[in-house]
Amino acid sequence: MGITLVLLRVRRLDPTQALNGKLDGYFMKRSKRFALAAATVASFSMGMALIGIAEPNPSGAHGLYDYSPQTQSPTFQSLVLPTRDNQAITEAACGDCFSWDIDASGRAEPLTDGLIILRYLFGFSDQSLVSGVIATGATRTNAPDITAYLEVHAAELDIDSDGERQPLTDGLLLLRYLFGFSEASLIDGAISQSASRPDATDISVYLSNRLPSTQNLAPAALPPAWDFTAVLPNQVG
Repeated sequence: MGITLVLLRVRRLDPTQALNGKLDGYFMKRSKRFALAAATVASFSMGMALIGIAEPNPSGAHGLYDYSPQTQSPTFQSLVLPTRDNQAITEAACGDCFSWDIDASGRAEPLTDGLIILRYLFGFSDQSLVSGVIATGATRTNAPDITAYLEVHAAELDIDSDGERQPLTDGLLLLRYLFGFSEASLIDGAISQSASRPDATDISVYLSNRLPSTQNLAPAALPPAWDFTAVLPNQVG
């Protein structure tokens, strides 16, 4: 029995499945009409995935998934995957792309990565930048490495796109987002008057697109008592 390698263009996925990090499990459950000999999912930092599958449905019926057998060497096809805001991501994969996972723990978290960026934008450095805010299992843990990472990707920190990187606008927007704020509560009082990205939806997409590939697109839930309407340097140290 021959084995055929094909590339799939994934469509109409249920975003809630991807939010739970179950894209591969969802694919297996919904693909009963496919005789699956092997399936692999390689996720990249900007939400891209390349799916390899053997033995397509011999009936040729195109159900939930469309496939295109390759008669020559396989070529890359862009995939449409759901994101936190159900926004399609078709950007090319990048081995050194920026994400909000500053300490390289696998997840962007408000009380680690969010506070690191807030402290950095307030001018913290050396041990005061990282003290008490490095996640368990992080692989980027010392101040020089974190500072170098932020300096290389400094342009990414201008979240509202006003040409500046400020703690009480950009830093606050990220912290609120990682805590689960959305819509008006995400941007209220945290947008520069000269911002060219002032809309909550656009900011959410910008932030979502820079979550790490291992984030499962699920920022932490916000305890009701928390409020980030004002932040001062002595409150984040």
